[in-house]
Amino acid sequence: MNDSLYRVWQDPGLPDTVRAKALDRHFDAFEYVDRDSALRIADELIRFCEVRDYVQGVAWGHNDRGLALYHLGELESAAAAFGSALEIQTGIGNEKGVSAALNNLGMVYLAQGDRPRALDHYIRSLKMDEALGDSLGVAGSHLNIGVIFL
Repeated sequence: MNDSLYRVWQDPGLPDTVRAKALDRHFDAFEYVDRDSALRIADELIRFCEVRDYVQGVAWGHNDRGLALYHLGELESAAAAFGSALEIQTGIGNEKGVSAALNNLGMVYLAQGDRPRALDHYIRSLKMDEALGDSLGVAGSHLNIGVIFL
């Protein structure tokens, strides 16, 4: 599947939005196994979408960048990337994206040992997921809240 996503990304005959989403999904294959490549993919997604003024894609890229940096242990940079994603998602009114960015920021704050700040972000994400009827997001937020109390 990952090869087919890469082929979609490489096809200039396809709409830029389709190509951007394919690159975003391509990132997923590298997130846990090749973090340096994941970071390069995220940066490429940001550049591609900025040039085309595809704001949602820029937000995906910043979120991906934050995940790669988080896994590399670069927590301050990860928080900055997730903060950029949060700002963009808020600006375009994408509540699901806002919730994801809040949750990811909570993950960084927990890794930094700031449990109260992590809990605040997880609860904000949970409330948004509940309002959206996003059962997967609700479950993830509950899981992350539970981890705080381990």
